[in-house]
Amino acid sequence: MRMRIKRMLICTLTLYLAGVYYFFILSGDRSKLSVGPGNEAGDDLDTEMRHVAADGNIVYMKRKEFTGESATQPRRTAYELCPQLLPPPFNTADRQVFLPVGGQGLFYTFSAFVDDRLGKNGVLIILSIGDSRGKMMKFPRYCQVWYRDENEEAPVAATATLNVLPGGPEILPEDKGLRYTGYTFNCPLPSQKRPYAVSLAYNKCDVPAGGVLKVLNTKSWQNTVKPRFGFAVCVTPLHLHYDNLNQFIEMVEMNRQLGAEHFTFYNYSIGPRVTKALKHYIKEGVVDLIQWPVPVKVNVWPPIEGYKEELYYFGQIPALNDCLHRYLHKANVTVMTDMDEFIVPRVDRTWRDLFERLGAMDEKVRAYVFKNTFFRTEWPNDESLLKNESVNEFNLLTQLKTKRENYVSRPHTRSKYFAITERVRIVGIHFVWKGFPGYPERIVPEEVGLLHHYRNWEDPTDKNWIVDRTMHKYSDKLLLRLNNIHRLLKQL
Repeated sequence: MRMRIKRMLICTLTLYLAGVYYFFILSGDRSKLSVGPGNEAGDDLDTEMRHVAADGNIVYMKRKEFTGESATQPRRTAYELCPQLLPPPFNTADRQVFLPVGGQGLFYTFSAFVDDRLGKNGVLIILSIGDSRGKMMKFPRYCQVWYRDENEEAPVAATATLNVLPGGPEILPEDKGLRYTGYTFNCPLPSQKRPYAVSLAYNKCDVPAGGVLKVLNTKSWQNTVKPRFGFAVCVTPLHLHYDNLNQFIEMVEMNRQLGAEHFTFYNYSIGPRVTKALKHYIKEGVVDLIQWPVPVKVNVWPPIEGYKEELYYFGQIPALNDCLHRYLHKANVTVMTDMDEFIVPRVDRTWRDLFERLGAMDEKVRAYVFKNTFFRTEWPNDESLLKNESVNEFNLLTQLKTKRENYVSRPHTRSKYFAITERVRIVGIHFVWKGFPGYPERIVPEEVGLLHHYRNWEDPTDKNWIVDRTMHKYSDKLLLRLNNIHRLLKQL
């Protein structure tokens, strides 16, 4: 009996000591971990100073976890909250990879932006893809946000501050019922100060499985710099080792004729010839190329029996929304399009002239939607250009394919659009899904502007076409540009 009581006392004491150790040693001061999903941003937020310098001396260490490369990493000297989290480098790169959140393969982050149009102090927007079948309990719940604090007396002795902010996911449209879909994960900021890096977490002090994201587009709250571009073009991810050089150059140069000043392309997979052309345009400052290594199953060709696509069309919707945020404060108008589509003024020559006709920037409009018509590439080439060697050598679809369907699609079906960047929150493939209140969309009359879509429907016997040579007004300058570009590429 005495032995049994003695064993019970020993077990009770052991459990008590283990509980004390966990509570005070492992979990730290739990009173500081009071932020929950129900709290408003800025109320009782966990904040901690991470010192880069100690006693005026800079201390450095090497780490690879956060940038994927060896980087000079400042080391903090005193902390209590989340001791396992070390501050990422101040020069954290835009890595352009999908970073896993946790180890379940359910949620990945790609990019982060400050959207100062939202909330009192702006909202941190994290572009992500996630398992659409997941329950809310499986979504990340926190933004681990890092700020840089300058030391006025010693500017090089900056400090890194960590805030753990509650947030939540907002689903992006058009997932087509597949396993994964796009999300933005939104964390309201507690002040107008701008962070430099962030990671998502299921629990407040989780160590990021893949590292942190650089926060992009951190325009100062007081900064009112005029956008750099009038018209910028966002293009659906290039895929299936895309290497159609003639089409690629025609797409870029034709859009430049129309008024495009900058392009953002997304590279899931491209071939060597298009890679060479992209390098030329990047050097010219005309193109940004974003690497887009989607980590889940996407389209394959030829089809594989039993293979199931998990994310629609190479993550088209997340890519377009990433592009929109990259152009925030940088472009007045963001043009959403694809490689085989052109938004064409029917009366005017350029997009700018078309805008003036529409009274575009003066109206409270969030987007201008252009109805679609197909110029079918299986139909015969334009008879007037049969002997034009240059046009035929480059296989210029915009010049050769002048036979289009005697039908124009209704709005939101196959349409594309101009988005007034500052007035738009979430974009889709064919129209804007969410804008700001008081800014409706406008459907452009087909006699004023039309989306030309060059597509092979593999039905040459159908001859219900009309001839439309609107694009011939660009022939001379387009051919001149194409000859110059091809000549330059041969010299590289």
